[in-house]
Amino acid sequence: MKIKLIITLLALSLLSGCSVIRMPQVYNYDRIRVIKTAYVVKHDKSTRNIELYIQKALARKGIGTSYGPLDRKPDSIDIYITYVDVWRWGGAIGGIYLKELDVMIYENKTNELLAVGAFHNRFLNSWPNPNKKVQQVIDSIFANNQLLKSK
Repeated sequence: MKIKLIITLLALSLLSGCSVIRMPQVYNYDRIRVIKTAYVVKHDKSTRNIELYIQKALARKGIGTSYGPLDRKPDSIDIYITYVDVWRWGGAIGGIYLKELDVMIYENKTNELLAVGAFHNRFLNSWPNPNKKVQQVIDSIFANNQLLKSK
């Protein structure tokens, strides 16, 4: 009986895991604090609207944002944002889900990396709403010391 219970608990722990918004790495608080305009770089393989979710999340913070390919990035913007989104097929459960999202913010004129935020979903933990996860990643980057307060 104890062996069945141990095996059951072990199996549940392997399947449960957790999805997390990782602690962001902000390398230049002073620069992040004064952002007014941004450009989200849509990569060639993007098919899941992550760039639109990032644009929406930044707009909620009062940052004017546009998006498109890297070669169309305007010189006049403060920052540009790249992202890597990883999607997985849920197998027997069915459907595609967001496995990982990494968001990188760069200073437009110098290409200096200003901040990195991330979401990671463990094995079959959940079927997260990508729009909400993008918002949480962006919020985590700008949450430190209420960065937009002094805008």
